[in-house]
Amino acid sequence: MAPPEGADGYGRSKIAQERIIRDFIKDNKHGNLEIVTLHPTMVIGPTIITERVSTPEGIAKIVNRNIPGIPAMCVPSVDVRDVAEAHIKALFAKDLHGKRIIINKAS
Repeated sequence: MAPPEGADGYGRSKIAQERIIRDFIKDNKHGNLEIVTLHPTMVIGPTIITERVSTPEGIAKIVNRNIPGIPAMCVPSVDVRDVAEAHIKALFAKDLHGKRIIINKAS
């Protein structure tokens, strides 16, 4: 199945990765593998990278309104610590096999 039209390269690669692993698990008749996929919205928050890199810096500038000309907007986002917690909870939760879970910060 082809990725949705309009998906960029990153989006197409994520869709392809999920399809490949889901097909592998479905075809793995002799194992007891399970899958749950977590889909965070835009992840923001502290990073463990100490060097200055453009993506976190750019996001911080937008969030702190340090770039003139960017209109007020709402972008679904979630804190990186909440994403980490969701992954840990998913490891130990029951009855999640086959589920797709969106991780988002409800305001």
